[in-house]
Amino acid sequence: MLPQEELLAPRFLEPLADRIRVQAGRFPGTELFDLGSPRGYVGREIAEDVPSWTVCTTNEVDEAPDNLETVTIDSFSDLRFDDDQLAAIVGVWIDEPIRAWKPAVLEEWFRVLAPAGRLMFLFRAPNSRNPDAPRQLPPQAVPMLEEAGFEHAAERRLQFFPDASELVRLRAVKPE
Repeated sequence: MLPQEELLAPRFLEPLADRIRVQAGRFPGTELFDLGSPRGYVGREIAEDVPSWTVCTTNEVDEAPDNLETVTIDSFSDLRFDDDQLAAIVGVWIDEPIRAWKPAVLEEWFRVLAPAGRLMFLFRAPNSRNPDAPRQLPPQAVPMLEEAGFEHAAERRLQFFPDASELVRLRAVKPE
């Protein structure tokens, strides 16, 4: 039997997938990089909904749509994309890139995003029952994004769950 967190993951991931779909018309291109949402959920949802896009993900996805590509990366500070190639970078429940949150990673994300490209992350913050849970995001994340050159960097609580934890979205935009 799957742990409850895994069973509920699609419910938690859907707000970000919805947000990406809503903002898609404002994206500067048609390539999106899913930085490793569980089982490639967000990448798959977007690839199925917007078949004209190329969606790249770091996770293998069973029965993937034709426009979903699995990419291998050695380092989050050395992505194998061209300058200004991606319309968006998204991540949900990701651990490693956030643990590695440092200027080199942010500079690389800035490099591969097209002008007006968006970073969008969704994570679950620690709750009162488990205050030591990793927040997956340093408290200085917004200032770090701004130092890397991003605009409109913001952290926003999306909703609260019965166990007092919160679903938090972080987003930023590369200037045009």
